[in-house]
This record gives sequence, structure tokens and C-alpha cells, in this order.
Amino acid sequence: SFLMYRISATLQLLLFFCLSVFAFSPTDYMPEGALKPEEYSSFFHLPVIFLMLLTVLNDGTLLTIGYDNVN
Repeated sequence: SFLMYRISATLQLLLFFCLSVFAFSPTDYMPEGALKPEEYSSFFHLPVIFLMLLTVLNDGTLLTIGYDNVN
């Protein structure tokens, strides 16, 4: 059903960001001469409000798709 699709799409987004926060090191993407590597964090910081906003916007786009396909 469409509800299961919305839930799975939201979980996929959250899982992707959760894994990517720990998979990538910020020091690999540090610009030359910006800061010393020891001053960088060992993982990316991702605010919870960003994840909430992203999932709400994602659900909004899915709702418009579902509304267009209603008979």
C-alpha cells in the first residue's frame, strides 16, 4: 500500500544519513590550510532538525504523488 511505501522511503532516508555520518571522515574532505586535522571532529555532525525537516519534505512530495494517482 501507499502508506507502507511512505514509511519505507522515510526509513531509507534516515538509514542512509545515519550510515553516512559514520562512514565518511570529515578530514578527508577538509580544504587545504583550513584547520589542523586534530581540530576536526571524527564524524560529521547532523542536526536532528535537519533530518526531521528532510523527512517531512520527503513525505510532502510523496503525498502529492499519491494525491495525483487517486481514482
